[in-house]
Amino acid sequence: MSEDPKRVNFEGLKKEGTEIPDFGFDRKDQKIETVKSDIKKIDEAKENVSMPTEKTGEAQSLPVQQTSSEIKDIENILEEDLGEIYFKLTPEKQTEFKVKGEQTAKDISLLMQKTKVKAKKIIELIKDWLKVIPGINKFFLEQEAKIKADKILEFKKDN
Repeated sequence: MSEDPKRVNFEGLKKEGTEIPDFGFDRKDQKIETVKSDIKKIDEAKENVSMPTEKTGEAQSLPVQQTSSEIKDIENILEEDLGEIYFKLTPEKQTEFKVKGEQTAKDISLLMQKTKVKAKKIIELIKDWLKVIPGINKFFLEQEAKIKADKILEFKKDN
């Protein structure tokens, strides 16, 4: 069996009297803890860095913490006039509809925190959420999305 020529045999060096470099670690545990602390520092630094935007490459600050009352208000606007449709869905679809609706409300809340709110993007988010309903009429979907987007934009003006 031939040994790999690139691999250093530290045992052989010890016997010959050659000094093995000391990297400042007495045990593997210390090395692991040092690596873990370095990773933690990197993660903390990442949280404080501004994120570049996709289109311009300019830095934008991290989103401000969303208030739960704002999200609840948006959820209330989204669920208006959909109670009957919701209760006709299967339990699996109800869960999917609810989860997708909550995520849509959070996404809309993030959009509304920007200086320039894009109504088209809000309408698209609402349409994607309403598409969870099986067999939904295309025109109903479009109409509901626009009505709800108008109400959400009106809510933003009032607040």
